[in-house]
Amino acid sequence: LLIKFDEFLSGDSASFNIPPLFSRVNLISPAHEEIVYSDSITLTWSGLPGSTYHVVLSDEKGNVKLERNIKFASDKHVGHYPLYFSLLLFPFILIFRRKLVKTFFLLLICMILLLSCKKQDEELVEDPRLVFTEVVKELEPATEYHWKLLMEPSSGVSLQTESVTYSFTTSDWM
Repeated sequence: LLIKFDEFLSGDSASFNIPPLFSRVNLISPAHEEIVYSDSITLTWSGLPGSTYHVVLSDEKGNVKLERNIKFASDKHVGHYPLYFSLLLFPFILIFRRKLVKTFFLLLICMILLLSCKKQDEELVEDPRLVFTEVVKELEPATEYHWKLLMEPSSGVSLQTESVTYSFTTSDWM
């Protein structure tokens, strides 16, 4: 496997053409040079949760059919709100219900142990990528389209990842 990084690092300091092997965003469907037998299509890709995706779809003449920023929220946030809530309630329970103090302490210790004793398996690396879709309607018949994605991570870093450009052709269904 030979990769010429000079070609891929030709952008400015905030944008690089990263090879698909190292990209955090991958186009899934339509596949490159696929023939589509409909006037609508679902663009499908995998990427990082919480990132902003800039979808660009253009025809063979360079006319942009779709250019849209899509922000996907992360659903992997795990909070410690039950623990904070129980610590907030502790003084009130202690003042008004002295008999419940032992039960409360037992529950509090169990919650702390459950939250702090998560199994950390270093051998398994979880792939955080999710599958995203965007539906495009009213495509012209017998037209070649090109699509790509620009991804900005939610971490606040101003580094943009650009996917490879895929093309697909709509059939002459009329």
